[in-house]
Amino acid sequence: MPVPIASWVGSYRVLEVLGSGGMGEVYLVEEAGSGVRRAMKTLRSVTPESEEWVRFMNEGHVHCDLHHPGIAAFHEMFVCDGRPCLVMEYVDGETLYSRIRRLGPLPVDQALAVVLHLCDALGYLHERGVLHRDVKSANVKITSRGMVKLIDFGIAKRQRTRGITTIGTVLGTPEYLAPEQIAGMPPDVRSEIWALGLLSYEMLTGQLPFAGPGEAELYAAIRAWTPPPPSTMNPEAPAEVDALVMRCLEKRPSRRFQSAAEVAQEVRRIQSPGRGDAPGIVRLLRERLWRK
Repeated sequence: MPVPIASWVGSYRVLEVLGSGGMGEVYLVEEAGSGVRRAMKTLRSVTPESEEWVRFMNEGHVHCDLHHPGIAAFHEMFVCDGRPCLVMEYVDGETLYSRIRRLGPLPVDQALAVVLHLCDALGYLHERGVLHRDVKSANVKITSRGMVKLIDFGIAKRQRTRGITTIGTVLGTPEYLAPEQIAGMPPDVRSEIWALGLLSYEMLTGQLPFAGPGEAELYAAIRAWTPPPPSTMNPEAPAEVDALVMRCLEKRPSRRFQSAAEVAQEVRRIQSPGRGDAPGIVRLLRERLWRK
């Protein structure tokens, strides 16, 4: 059962539901004493022997070691009345998914700013042997202060971790899976570069490059079809940005950028100091994140 609003879970008072899914909910909670607002993710109707419980515990164990301004911060994990609870930083604002559907494609400068910051966060993860495995617009938030945050480590995995993925199961959002994942290969850093390319395409055009009436048709398109470059739908996207995105979307992993750092280097090369500064997020990102 969902947790009632205004009830207490451990030392946290539940204020509202932020989101819900088949296995549980995410709540906005207030910590007793400090009054600090946080996000609390819970599971329902699971046992410690279930795969869902194991994955939830894995999320907490992976997340607790991460400390980066572009990643929602871990606070604590506990079990209350048989319900596992993961408490983390509350990230206000809206997801990129919501922003794109509300306002359409981002200006090129803003899209590049988001890509650059995500490269920093992903590079931090990859250096520590962690794959997010679900990089997508719904898992990137733009805060009210213009910061970019990568959220939801529900299927994240340390590359040496065993026993989390069911054999024969492909984890992740179907539209963001790389060709090699669909073919049954395990994901690696280059699979996340593919997802970053899809996210870039979505920011620039307002839509994902691959679609199909069903999962089989979607997977066939991902494996075989080459989408048009972003500039065909967004004339503001220069040829260099087209080349950046399409290299991320190379079918063969060896032909993509091999690291988030390589993508970031290319973004910095593309950025034009002479181009007028875009409002909002780009200015905030430059002021708070790009100054050394």
